[in-house]
Amino acid sequence: MALRHDRVRRGTTRIALATMACAVAMSAAVTGTAQADTSESAVPTPDAPPRSAPSATLDDAVKPGVPQPVAEGSFGYIATPSATKWMHDRHPEDVIANLPVGHHSDNQMMAQLLGGQLDAAVAQRGACVQIIVGGPRDGGLFTYGFYAVEPEYCPR
Repeated sequence: MALRHDRVRRGTTRIALATMACAVAMSAAVTGTAQADTSESAVPTPDAPPRSAPSATLDDAVKPGVPQPVAEGSFGYIATPSATKWMHDRHPEDVIANLPVGHHSDNQMMAQLLGGQLDAAVAQRGACVQIIVGGPRDGGLFTYGFYAVEPEYCPR
């Protein structure tokens, strides 16, 4: 009996995405702070290709770009386009925005960033989303980066 690799991979990708979304939501609830990384990357490097950072005001249109470098000690994940659409259809930003913790404005900002990046990725055929979970900064336990990624860099 043969195991279909594409089926296992697709299911694993969705489980990984769901796990990442749950981890973001749960750590925000536990720590009381959900700090979205609005910088160009978790740790800027001189050799990183230029790219516009996610808009803090979300007034500007977000467009997919190149994947961001993942700093040592951070975890980065680039979803497939189908897993990105799957996550987009479940509106994880609504869950994050409504977490009952003391730092509601931080959760709102993170939810808006995630929603904007998911919207941008789904709007361009074949694009995907990258999630980076980094170490502590400014007293929080984790930092989160969400980036829409151009199709040529997305796994299939």
